[in-house]
Amino acid sequence: GSRGWFDLSIEPVPEGVFILSLDITKRKRDEERIEHLNMVLRSLRGINQLITREKNQERLIRQSCDLLVETRGYPVAWILLLDEDRKFISAASAGAGDKVSILIEQMKQGGYPLCVRQVLEQEDPLAVFYDVKSQHKECVLSSYHIGGAGLVSRLEYEGKIYGTLTVDIPAGLASDPEEQSLFRELAGDIAYALASIEKEEARLKGQEELRRSEEKLRHMFEALTEGIVVVGLDNNILEVNNAILQMRGSKNKDELVGKSMFDFIAEADHPRVRDDIGRTMIEGNIGIIEYTLLRKDGSEFPAEMSAALLRDA
Repeated sequence: GSRGWFDLSIEPVPEGVFILSLDITKRKRDEERIEHLNMVLRSLRGINQLITREKNQERLIRQSCDLLVETRGYPVAWILLLDEDRKFISAASAGAGDKVSILIEQMKQGGYPLCVRQVLEQEDPLAVFYDVKSQHKECVLSSYHIGGAGLVSRLEYEGKIYGTLTVDIPAGLASDPEEQSLFRELAGDIAYALASIEKEEARLKGQEELRRSEEKLRHMFEALTEGIVVVGLDNNILEVNNAILQMRGSKNKDELVGKSMFDFIAEADHPRVRDDIGRTMIEGNIGIIEYTLLRKDGSEFPAEMSAALLRDA
């Protein structure tokens, strides 16, 4: 009762009709296999291009599913994203019909279908299901698996699981080594993209937190009533706060930054300042010492100063 492909040559003969039949089932299946693999390759190329431009996880999984179906690589594709505790984050699908919304509500409550549960627990990141409609009757999407079989892979990168990728596939192709290899590559590329987006988001978040921290420190630096001077190892001034400008009688930092700090210290105190700098370099900090400083107009004023060594990374 199985079906096959045949080439028929039909010619009239005196006795009736001569029919020559040639079984070409294997050839046709090979052609279908090659055509399918080429469509999957197109999907793979499309996803690789998508990865380079898409920086949002939600859009990435949605467009990946669309590509897998639009290129006719697979009739149905859906992606599930999970957090580190394997709790539902989001899902996207293509070709799965309206019932996917029912599945999503189930997964939000932790009710994952058998294919997801199995691939999350087993050692191999890839699982193959050969008879979806009978083995997965509880899944609301089983009726959409027109190919009869399914491939499921963990989306895993550097030991972290980001979710799962599931596709419908003709039963005859499910066990094909090249098919499985391409599907593993698809899942690996999507997982890599998810990881890259996550790292970029973490980097941007870190940059924003650093900016806010630096802004906070800047406000504190400028709000202090005590004058602060940051001096490089060449004794040139790198930074000052507003309190220093007021003491000095200067209007802006450009009058001080880049200049030698000795330009603003009475010459008689220069030897003592050099000694104290050397002691600071050895001990890390020194207590309060009084120096005579110079205002912008050349007048002198006494000031109590302390110093501490600053180190970079």
